[in-house]
Amino acid sequence: MEAQYNFQMKPKSDKNDWEKVEIFSQFYCERTTAIRYAKSLSRKFKSEIRLTEGKEPFKTSGTYIYENNNYTTNIMANWCNNKVTFTGNREVLDKVSNVFQEMIEKETKGNIGQLPDFVKSKNGYFCEIYRSETDECSFHYETRWSPNIEALWIVANHYDVGFVLDYEESGCMVFGKTICENQILQDYFLNQCDFQDFIYNVDTDCYEFEGENYDYKEEIMRILLDRKINNNKQKIA
Repeated sequence: MEAQYNFQMKPKSDKNDWEKVEIFSQFYCERTTAIRYAKSLSRKFKSEIRLTEGKEPFKTSGTYIYENNNYTTNIMANWCNNKVTFTGNREVLDKVSNVFQEMIEKETKGNIGQLPDFVKSKNGYFCEIYRSETDECSFHYETRWSPNIEALWIVANHYDVGFVLDYEESGCMVFGKTICENQILQDYFLNQCDFQDFIYNVDTDCYEFEGENYDYKEEIMRILLDRKINNNKQKIA
């Protein structure tokens, strides 16, 4: 979901309170995009970045980002935003969390793009990983072009856990949800004709769908995807 994100920047040596630091930049985007932009700012200017969400940045707790390592990577034209939430008993989920924390720590050292050691693949790398602030054993990350369902499937089988993956790259018409439960994998996604069910009205700056106006197309895409999931459940029942 897009939201307003605010970026403040100051040198690491600057001990002034963040309340005294002016807003460097503001724009609407997905959180994963904001995180990636904040990291690039930190690397470029060798400064600490404070990232806040909403229209009152000085009344909101912030995410603090400091990237001190240069790295070289081949930036692809499109990135897929992913959020995975693992399910299972607490002891096993702690092991999964430790694996993701290790990958996060490797990325902070400049090694962007990670896979668990037991995943033997040349594809499906987890990039720009960060842990969800609200959900247990839940992580946001990016992949090139499409979701890395195969890598998650290997993780799930390795630890005998389930997961729910939400993924989106609307520029390439990629939007879906994958559910892994009791070693059964179900992938629900929108196809090209689904994206033709709504239109963008230039005059109103809104998306039109079934007689209603929406500020963001993601709202409509979620409605369409939920319908597919519910229809499938009704067929199974």
